[in-house]
Amino acid sequence: LIFMIGLPVAVWYWWSRSSKYSGEQVLLDTTQLYYYFFHKTPHMMLRRVLMVLAASLEFERGHNGEVVERATDNAEIPQLMKCLPNLGINNKEKPLCFGYSVKARALLFAHLSRVPLPKLSLHQDRLYIVKKCPYLIHEMVSCISQLILLAHAGRIARLPSLDTVEATMKCSALVVQALWDKASPLLQLPHVEEDMLKHFYSKRRNIKSLKQLAQMSEEDRRLLLRSQIGRASCRER
Repeated sequence: LIFMIGLPVAVWYWWSRSSKYSGEQVLLDTTQLYYYFFHKTPHMMLRRVLMVLAASLEFERGHNGEVVERATDNAEIPQLMKCLPNLGINNKEKPLCFGYSVKARALLFAHLSRVPLPKLSLHQDRLYIVKKCPYLIHEMVSCISQLILLAHAGRIARLPSLDTVEATMKCSALVVQALWDKASPLLQLPHVEEDMLKHFYSKRRNIKSLKQLAQMSEEDRRLLLRSQIGRASCRER
């Protein structure tokens, strides 16, 4: 029974799962989606890349059983969308306009904007999306590389631009840092919030980068950071 039934069933189960994924464990349907959009739009800006990333089929219940659909989404997602400008909700392209894609995009934008979310619902969904993003972004870069090779070989007419490559690779750092590309790099520091940045830009000092902060004298840097952390602690109390 083990060799005649169990082994063939195990092989079939393994093959049926592996045939859906690429070498990076990304759904082949998602890879085809990336090829389509990057070929369709050779010059793609950062927000457009993030929209395509959020449309990955890893975030769609029909393709991924790990995705959780909650009854509270009907109330929480529209409320979250009101807090996020330039979400692109009027975009009618498929699958960018599908419900799963809009939800994933809202959660991804909320992550980059550091918007607090309900702990037991949307926050858990956001953690899942952020966990998947590095693999998906890596697959995006691979797709762009393949399209560049095909363009140089004369097999496709349009070559993905350098801006597209840069925007896609930049997504990885932004997701890890939970920051938009225009945000101050000082927000990567623990306990430093948006309203504290004005103290880094005073008349006495003009600290706009981590390098400038590191070049300060140790005494001045400790004094500056101690005052900011002190304000954060008092606010929390």
